[in-house]
Amino acid sequence: MPDDGFASVIAVVILLILPLYNAGASVVRDVIPAAEGIQVYFTCFRLFKLWI
Repeated sequence: MPDDGFASVIAVVILLILPLYNAGASVVRDVIPAAEGIQVYFTCFRLFKLWI
């Protein structure tokens, strides 16, 4: 009987974690291009300051 309870707890935890994991993955997918854009911006800014 304890094994069944443990299995149901694991199932509930997985059901709770999966949506959070999917949301986190989509956030990461949105943040990574933004971070790359910021990096490009800072690189251009440094080059611009070198010109001045």
